[in-house]
Amino acid sequence: MEVFIVSLLIGTAIGLFTTWLFKTFRFLTHSCVLETGIIIYMAMISFAICEILHFSGVISVLVAGILMAHYNFYNISPIGKVSS
Repeated sequence: MEVFIVSLLIGTAIGLFTTWLFKTFRFLTHSCVLETGIIIYMAMISFAICEILHFSGVISVLVAGILMAHYNFYNISPIGKVSS
């Protein structure tokens, strides 16, 4: 149960941080390649943090992806929505 909860919290933190990053820094949303790269990189960071700490990286990436898809959708350019 501890592995699930900590992985869930790490994924939530990374997902919400990414959403905050895109909402705060609008200059990042000028290139769909940059947007997609940041989204993939943040998901990989979530996975790597959990694996280094011996928690479930899959749960963390799943939660981070769900949060980014739900909240970050409105902060991405139209081309970035299609590519990511």
